Amino acid sequence: IRAGGAVSIAMRHRAGMSLEAAVGELLDEIARLGGDAGVIAITRNGETVMRYNSDGMKRAAVSAETDVEVATFA
Repeated sequence: IRAGGAVSIAMRHRAGMSLEAAVGELLDEIARLGGDAGVIAITRNGETVMRYNSDGMKRAAVSAETDVEVATFA
């Protein structure tokens, strides 16, 4: 909550940063605050980023153009 979460990512992306970089900066900020987190972010064009700075995060994604992606660690 202190790092801004979705709003932080959206504003960075809107300013021209890649979605991957925007998510990375948020996770770096959360780590600096002493926390860990995971994020699933999806653009209106279907670009998907699933990153975390914790030990693991259950996540999954699928679209008409991609295969199912499911993971917990890695």
